[in-house]
Amino acid sequence: MDFPSYYSQNIAKLDALTKIAHGLVENLIRQNNIDTLAITSRTKTLASCLSKIENKSYRSPISQITDLVGIRVIVYFEHQIEIASSIIRDLFDIDEKNSFDQSKKLGSDRLGYRSNHFICKLGRSRKALKEYKDIYDISFEVQIRTILQHAWAELAHDRSYKLSSGLPSEIQRDVNLYAGLLEISDKAFSRIVREIDLYAEKLDSIDIQNEEINSLSLIKFVKNSADKYDLHNVRVRDQGSFDEVVQEVKNFGISNIGELSSLIDDGFLAMERAQSNDNEFGFIRNLLMWSDLPKYLTSSWNAHWTAIDVTSFNLLKKKFRNARSLFRGKDIDIEDYDLLDNDTEEDD
Repeated sequence: MDFPSYYSQNIAKLDALTKIAHGLVENLIRQNNIDTLAITSRTKTLASCLSKIENKSYRSPISQITDLVGIRVIVYFEHQIEIASSIIRDLFDIDEKNSFDQSKKLGSDRLGYRSNHFICKLGRSRKALKEYKDIYDISFEVQIRTILQHAWAELAHDRSYKLSSGLPSEIQRDVNLYAGLLEISDKAFSRIVREIDLYAEKLDSIDIQNEEINSLSLIKFVKNSADKYDLHNVRVRDQGSFDEVVQEVKNFGISNIGELSSLIDDGFLAMERAQSNDNEFGFIRNLLMWSDLPKYLTSSWNAHWTAIDVTSFNLLKKKFRNARSLFRGKDIDIEDYDLLDNDTEEDD
């Protein structure tokens, strides 16, 4: 049977395999909490297959083309490749002879396109399942690469850039140099992320009172405080940029978690418990304002937020009688203004 005939007779099976293999990979990657930029899949077009057959001079293309179905997993960091690769090995039957680690294929003295390629089958263990019985023995490819590896691969394989062609020696040296920089950056980012994870784990096992003010120590502080004082309305989302809050705390004159923790008193806890809900940003800002509202607005506030809820305002006003004037001076709105307590306020 010629290849075009084989392709036309099996395209429905190939499309079904693409959908099923993609779903299996995506589900297991998600279940193992591996962050990805993208998980994509495709069934190779007939035109692409014929071009590959011609370029590779395949004599038995039906058996030699193993990527009629392809899945690509793009992770953020290099150390995630090993984790994702282990998942793929457990999930499918692997053709070790035709699978490879591109970095090992390149050798220790060469730079460039790198990723893990696995030639897989769903496997005989799935043959008994109705939806798999016609596709369990068809080979497909799973590629796993980082964002930077993906960027290099796209450039190297784009004919308009010709980065993978034999280039003049001076240009080739530059290509090798920048490919090396990408590889170094890939490894460096992976190492930094692992160091961050180790630091976060360390915070779980030590007294954090002497820890410097940073995003991780502040998140841990809020979590610990919410648990210690039964503040069930405080939800730590651990999302978004913490740079602004870190700077606000430092500008307030706080250098470690112990100093910040010492600001918590019964009045502040009453203020937090009055909130219907709060997050880590609101918790820390409320603590600084409760400690010294004039100081916070003068030294820490930086216009990144411009409104305060009426509940917090009413409680702050009991401690700082000129609170309304202070907020008005910064053009900070009071939400639900009509619900303000009717206590008179002393002006500055």
